[in-house]
Amino acid sequence: MKWQLPPQSPPWLTAKGELDRDTRAIILNAGGHDCPRSRRWFVSRRPKWDCRRQERLGCIGGARPAYTCPVRRDVLLLLSGALPLLIAAAAERPGPATPAPRPGRTLFVSKLGNNGDGRSWQTAFHTIQAALDAVPDDQGGHRIIIRPDTYAEANLDSKHKGAAGAYNVIEGDWDGRLGSGTNGWVVIDSGAPRVIVRTNPKAPTGNPTFMILPEGDPDKETGLKSVDWWGPWRCDPAYSAAGWDRWVFRRLYCTGSEGGVGWDMTCQAGVEFSAVVDDCVGLGRFAGACVIAHVGRAGEPVVFRRAR
Repeated sequence: MKWQLPPQSPPWLTAKGELDRDTRAIILNAGGHDCPRSRRWFVSRRPKWDCRRQERLGCIGGARPAYTCPVRRDVLLLLSGALPLLIAAAAERPGPATPAPRPGRTLFVSKLGNNGDGRSWQTAFHTIQAALDAVPDDQGGHRIIIRPDTYAEANLDSKHKGAAGAYNVIEGDWDGRLGSGTNGWVVIDSGAPRVIVRTNPKAPTGNPTFMILPEGDPDKETGLKSVDWWGPWRCDPAYSAAGWDRWVFRRLYCTGSEGGVGWDMTCQAGVEFSAVVDDCVGLGRFAGACVIAHVGRAGEPVVFRRAR
């Protein structure tokens, strides 16, 4: 059983019908390898697949130029329809959503700052939301750099989107290269804010929103706040997360609530939305990562890379 190349070669094949260099690197990163004996491509979650055994099993593929996989559930088929998914999940090279070096505003967040204008580590804001509120416009190219620490914040809200070719960036100073003086995770703990959160029994939707109770002991409420619509990034049936369009997220550890790293367009369902998530962790009762009710933008997909 052999797979024949389509009449119009896809863009990831060279003029000679061979896989281009960057695509080859992507496949190798995903756990595949090329067999020098048969000159075929083998793509599998098992990085050291035995070529001879594979050929005896029967394959989808053919002679050079081609790509080959045994027909098994634990194999990622590299056919023309599956390649974009592989690239989105495993590519190390920058995609079209990589922000351009527009000279936007750089803002800093650190509990050691003096909570001034946020334009330096010395005057850094104490909260992430304060930095988001200081983003000046929708022209893109703005950057928020956060000192590694734990931030007890929830429902973070972006009023300004990024722009085509100039994504905004929110990132943790993971290795100290950005001048924070330390390294490690920026933890956004949405279970830690000292508030009492409950499901609103009077909410009109089928997926009810939350309410904050004015009475009680907030110190007994730390931990997972498993209440619909309570999360790191603000959205609810009446408020869309579309303000996070064209943002890049890096080195953030999001935990303590319904969702980790994700956005729901809710009342703006069908709006175009793009985002890039690099090296982040998302934990939540509902999902660690999600994008809901958006429409993909041509050439600017929502991409999660090395996310957990």
